[in-house]
Amino acid sequence: MRVQVDPVSRVEMAQTELGESSIEIRTRVIQAREAAAKRFRQDSWKLNAQIPSRELRGRYRPQREAMNFLHDELDRERITARGLHKVIRLSWTLADLAGHSVPTLADVERAHSLREGTDL
Repeated sequence: MRVQVDPVSRVEMAQTELGESSIEIRTRVIQAREAAAKRFRQDSWKLNAQIPSRELRGRYRPQREAMNFLHDELDRERITARGLHKVIRLSWTLADLAGHSVPTLADVERAHSLREGTDL
């Protein structure tokens, strides 16, 4: 996963209003972890990164539009089968953070952009 971070300017450093607090982020991450734990309670794995490839194409497949997008990327040779699986795993994490029950097209596109280093 690649995230481009721009340098912070003096004006931004002087601002008193910041983004999300660490507590807010921590709470969202804990909720995402709990959603994954609940989803995987019957499975031998516990993390999105551990979902077997076969399951990513079955039980843990993203929404249809999202899979269509990934198949188009695969057909155009912009990603490999291995890359497709990595994008789906990351999209599950993004879906959990957003409170989605299954990765949406937006989650998958975001995961794909983070993999490519082209932040949307």
